[in-house]
Amino acid sequence: MTQKIFEPIEINGMKLKNRIAMAPFLNMPSSQYGDDEKVIKWFEERARGGTGFIMTGAAGVLPPPDPPPPGMPLRLTVHDDKFIPGLAKLVEVIHSYGAKIGVQIAIGGPMGGLGPSPAPYPDEDHPKVDFIQVLFGRSVPVREVTVEEIQQFEDAFAAAAARLKKAGIDCVLLHCAHGGATLGCSFITPFYNRRTDDYGGSWENRLRFPVETIQKMRQAVGPDYPILARISADELMGERGITLEDTTQHVVPALEKAGVDALDVSQGSIMHDLGGITIPLYYPRGCYIHNAAAVKKVARVPVIGVGRIVDLDMADSWLPTRKRRTSTTREGLRISGYA
Repeated sequence: MTQKIFEPIEINGMKLKNRIAMAPFLNMPSSQYGDDEKVIKWFEERARGGTGFIMTGAAGVLPPPDPPPPGMPLRLTVHDDKFIPGLAKLVEVIHSYGAKIGVQIAIGGPMGGLGPSPAPYPDEDHPKVDFIQVLFGRSVPVREVTVEEIQQFEDAFAAAAARLKKAGIDCVLLHCAHGGATLGCSFITPFYNRRTDDYGGSWENRLRFPVETIQKMRQAVGPDYPILARISADELMGERGITLEDTTQHVVPALEKAGVDALDVSQGSIMHDLGGITIPLYYPRGCYIHNAAAVKKVARVPVIGVGRIVDLDMADSWLPTRKRRTSTTREGLRISGYA
């Protein structure tokens, strides 16, 4: 019997030859322009191996600091049209193997100095741990972003999405996961968001920033370009953070209504439980596929599951065996091969 993992799937016009995907992760090789030969070769090897869908690590939508902090790796950025030729070169190579490629876009959150609310979170018993200070010996204080900045950031995401489409990138993924790692997730979680304006308080308000961002991205790329979102279904912090129940009741419906075409389901808050994100080898394989399964029960869009999924038979066992009576863009659980 043919394994379902090898069956094609379509996400808003993006036709994937199979359901094997490579999830984004931070230590992917990268270059600012996306055209470094070593970087392209690295991605090419993944496409050559049969992966149907490749997602890059997080690319910035804002200009990087100049000069960059000492020791910080050079990351892909997509804040200017000058990056289009390099991205187009990467696309050409990936497409030559029948694979598709997407770019994850993000703005750093509290661990990088920006947050919906200033530290400490949420009180003196839970002070902020400075990611930059731990890794590079520098302290970066967190400041609260203004409403004007929120709107500027939304516009930057939209412009980046349009730029990626112009470069031939097959889809864009909005990074809203991992707690203080991203501004998107830090607005959603009650742990970091203590605002009292329209962007804080209720679930509707805390989701307003990512929802408005997705809506602006959709306006920028049109109806036929896939927009995905990466979420932490469970921050592993109990009621202080986002729980799986919160995700199924509030986050998934809001993002779907905003216009996402698929959900990439991760977990964890980077400053609280790295084991939920950078998975130790002693964790069981498929250690949090239950999050994707729970999201799949309520989602109308395809769901991507991650978490030490390194065996095709295991991945195939989690795919649904019966198709829903909906369009091809609304069925199927797509499994990612890497955490």
